[in-house]
Amino acid sequence: MRILLITPYYFPYINPRAHRWTAIAEQWAKSGHEVHVLCSRRSGFLPDADLNGVQVHRAGFNSLKEVFYHWFKPRKRRGEAAQTPVNAQTRPGRGMALLVAFNDLVFKKIYFPDDAWVWYFPARKRAVELLESYHFDALVSVSLPFTAHLVGLFCKRKRPDVFWMADVGDPFSLQPDHPINNVFLYGKKSRDLEKKVLQTADLTTVTTPGAQKLYAKHFPEAVARLRVAPPIVGKEFDEKPRAALPLNLDPDKIHLGYFGSFFKNIREPGPFLELVRAAVLARPEWKTRLEIHFFGDIIEPFFRVFDAFPDLTHLFRMYGLIAREQVPAAMSQMDCLVNIGNKTDFQLPSKSVAYLRSGKPVVNLCFVENDLFEAFFEGYPLIENIRLSDVAPSAKAVSDFVRFVENAKGQRVPAGQCDALVRPFTAEALSLSLIKWMSGKDAVEQP
Repeated sequence: MRILLITPYYFPYINPRAHRWTAIAEQWAKSGHEVHVLCSRRSGFLPDADLNGVQVHRAGFNSLKEVFYHWFKPRKRRGEAAQTPVNAQTRPGRGMALLVAFNDLVFKKIYFPDDAWVWYFPARKRAVELLESYHFDALVSVSLPFTAHLVGLFCKRKRPDVFWMADVGDPFSLQPDHPINNVFLYGKKSRDLEKKVLQTADLTTVTTPGAQKLYAKHFPEAVARLRVAPPIVGKEFDEKPRAALPLNLDPDKIHLGYFGSFFKNIREPGPFLELVRAAVLARPEWKTRLEIHFFGDIIEPFFRVFDAFPDLTHLFRMYGLIAREQVPAAMSQMDCLVNIGNKTDFQLPSKSVAYLRSGKPVVNLCFVENDLFEAFFEGYPLIENIRLSDVAPSAKAVSDFVRFVENAKGQRVPAGQCDALVRPFTAEALSLSLIKWMSGKDAVEQP
């Protein structure tokens, strides 16, 4: 099968969409399919190149921020690991802070459909060239950003005979607490466009059953063409030898690790920090015995949240983004992993499968009744689900947190059991299901 994959984010970009679809594309190529990827340009990478058997075509920038990075070359750029990751996370410089402020206060109020709008015309032009040069059997567009689906929609109208699969990482018009654009200006237009994509695509995939229910509720006409394509675990956990990441941790301390980003109104650090503050009051020795390690890009609004906890600052170690292949090494050095649950019942953190594969004890902070992370980890023997809200943590929550963390050191789920748990969530399993669906063999069981 000859496949065209349309996604602004692809290797070497570091984010969940790039990791997921780089792994799937390479698995397809390994299985004998001809895979072409249309993504945004990246410094140091040719416009057209073969990467691990995948034909990668780069055109345009995926946001105005990327235009800024290209011309001004700041020390730290989005989607890139720090050169020296240990305690590398710092506040953005003055220029970047001004750019972020302009984006949040001005530009985000007017752009449409999202911050990748600048990519649409360069991507569409390159897509037309590819459609004229190759006879594709299938077309796959990946969101967010939703701009990729608009390119996919254009391609489908130009070549209606090509099977189109729209992969939805996160909803576009159905996130009232975390809107992608100005709802007042574009709310109806966003909903109509998302409906058009769902009606036109031959297949739409979402990452969770919760998202499937959400779309079925708001777009019932698309139910028959909705499928669940879950998160996957990366091949970095199977590579031998694994990439190293020496953190030089004190073995006598308790090391908690949080991997991932924060999102306004969806997943914020404040309630976790309140829990830690209460735990330190209950266990004064934790002031010198506890270390909390944050792996992932922290953006400016959330630095202000951390600033509100000056009594805990000495406990924090912030690394910024690290290379994907270093994640297993980082997780292996933690005594316990922390998940801050989403305040939605349709989104599952992309790191969930990696946490499952790590075998480490996991503290999961739940904010909704139907917490998808809790459901995903059903049967995992080393997990503590703690109910929190936006108010001070309860005495039970603090007690359960302290008890579990103190008992976590040295514990681990056997590797064989972890392998069995993640077997349905590998690139091999998902890529095979996607090919069957795109080939019209829709009777295949969901992974």
